[in-house]
Amino acid sequence: MKIAIIGAGPRGLIMADQILKKSNNDVEINLFDSYQIGGKVWRTDQPKEYIANTPAQQLTLFNDINQSTNPGPNLYEWSKLDEAINFVKENQYSNQNLIIDSMNNLSENGYTKRFLFGIYAQWFYKQFLFPTNRINFINQEVNNIQEENNKYILSTENNEFIANKIILSTGQTSNDLNSEEQALVNYSEDNQLDYYLPNHPGNVDLSDINEDNIVAIRGLGLSFFDYLTELTQGRGGSFKKEEDGNLTYIPSGNEPKIFAGSIRGVPYYAKAINEKKMDELVTPQFLTKENINQQLDSNKKLPYQNFINLISNELSFIYYSLLIDEKYPDMDSNQFKQQFIQADDKHKLIDSYQFNDDDLLVWEKLLNPVAGLKITNISDYQSTLINWIDRIANDAKKGSKHGPLTSALEALRDFRNIIRDLVLDDTFETEEYISKFLKMFNSLEAFLAVGPPEIRFKELSALIKAGIVTIFGPQLQVVGANRKFMIRSRFYPNDMISADTLIEARVPKFNLIHSNSSLLQNMVRNNLITNHKFKLNDEIIDDNAIDINKKDYSSTKNNDIYVWGLPVEGIDWMTTSIPRPQVNDHNFIVVNKITENILK
Repeated sequence: MKIAIIGAGPRGLIMADQILKKSNNDVEINLFDSYQIGGKVWRTDQPKEYIANTPAQQLTLFNDINQSTNPGPNLYEWSKLDEAINFVKENQYSNQNLIIDSMNNLSENGYTKRFLFGIYAQWFYKQFLFPTNRINFINQEVNNIQEENNKYILSTENNEFIANKIILSTGQTSNDLNSEEQALVNYSEDNQLDYYLPNHPGNVDLSDINEDNIVAIRGLGLSFFDYLTELTQGRGGSFKKEEDGNLTYIPSGNEPKIFAGSIRGVPYYAKAINEKKMDELVTPQFLTKENINQQLDSNKKLPYQNFINLISNELSFIYYSLLIDEKYPDMDSNQFKQQFIQADDKHKLIDSYQFNDDDLLVWEKLLNPVAGLKITNISDYQSTLINWIDRIANDAKKGSKHGPLTSALEALRDFRNIIRDLVLDDTFETEEYISKFLKMFNSLEAFLAVGPPEIRFKELSALIKAGIVTIFGPQLQVVGANRKFMIRSRFYPNDMISADTLIEARVPKFNLIHSNSSLLQNMVRNNLITNHKFKLNDEIIDDNAIDINKKDYSSTKNNDIYVWGLPVEGIDWMTTSIPRPQVNDHNFIVVNKITENILK
């Protein structure tokens, strides 16, 4: 049997590994990727300043579900092996000294250079997959698949390949431009401005940007921090650590002037420095099966607000317990925990403890940190934002078992399997799932729990203080006028700047309907895949994901084709997360499920 795996990123690799381990010599794999082993996100030639946002000991490619022993090293463990150092030297990577220094300096809870995971992925392939002599890496883009005589013909630009089974392990693809993007493209071309569409930052050439440019960045998530790093440290700037632990930015003179903003007006929350063991997860107190079942309505569905209440209770439980330990020596955190679990009115209990007003965890304020503040101009907002950034960074520095706020937010990562099961089991009513979970919860979860390492917050604070970066208040607006990009906050519309460069700091969302991937378009045309659809009352609502059978991840149009990862986001949940060791990681659950079905 010939199996084609399209996508050689982490998912494609762990899928190939499991199939090779569980199959006999009759199975051969063709692994396709137009970039390299490791895929485009973890490319070994990306800017050296980029770092992952997950601690090194929580990154792995070794399937550890149902294994009696640890099957292989996580990224941190690998970085300390002589074998890994020798691999770098033997493969003659450029910047070998930088790579080896990065490996030597990497700590368990440190954040790896992103290119280093790409090298780890290539070592994994050459050490464990390639020696089987049953896998071929084809460094070409598949642009068409056709079914013929119960087999599949995969076409690249110059070749054709035969397969019996196909697994799509692809990531983001670019999409057709929406009306605003097309208008900005036209405007930038008409006025000789630079407009950078949504993309992976590592794939964007910023060499045309120089120190004389004024750059506007729309978006304050992970991509924002990548662009920011490349335009500052990547241009020769550096940070000096002061005695108080804060950073001062030393400019090189090659940096452009940077203005940035978003709808919220604040960046994603920083991640706490990890203090957990590799296999350690927070035990839920409220997001338990028993509690969830008690919250179901008469149709056995979980109302969205009940779900949010459970999440809020989890965060409050952790936050106030750690807050008491840190700031209220006359209180007993264990007593608080017991009372909070049992209390019917948890707000009343919190009120009874008489915490300082500044210490109260208010859900609305958590989601909108600058709500209610009077914002009059760009200059005033910088001091407001610096205070918030520094406060979050200081909390994150205390660690994931001590910083009250960021420890609570970190727990959301540990609850992902629970939340994912709610999605896969169709626990939400369809209308609420579409209008609230997909449109609201996905956004707030990313804001609260998918942010950058704490060091990036310290760097951002230093860059604002140095006058290199300016952040706009909420409700960023971008318009073309006066042959420039005009940027302002809706809250102070008369205070605006003009820029000659605009960067959309986000990666494209997967959208089968609007993807301009020739492969996906042809697979739809050839009736091999289709988009998922929601049935709401008598109405059919199109979704962007590829439709699959949840039991085995096969395409609803063809059960010899399997799809997982980002293309099924919305049917599955949090599909971009990288494999994590020793926690029954969902990636390995899906790998085992698909492998079992393919080989049965």
